[in-house]
Amino acid sequence: MIPVERRVQYALKAIAGMRHGEVAAFCWRHRDCRASPLTKLNIVQSYSSRNRRVKSTKTEETRMSPSTRP
Repeated sequence: MIPVERRVQYALKAIAGMRHGEVAAFCWRHRDCRASPLTKLNIVQSYSSRNRRVKSTKTEETRMSPSTRP
């Protein structure tokens, strides 16, 4: 049986298109529940396993999932 934490991690990677470090550093407070019809996830930080700290994302830009680009 796969643990619930791992299932959530896999779902965020597959559905939201997040990288491993972004999932590791994701906080639920970065979720925008006011967005309609889908909740938006603001991807603002990433975990660096090399430096063992939370840092900005790879592109150093905040992005939202699902994407709001036209």
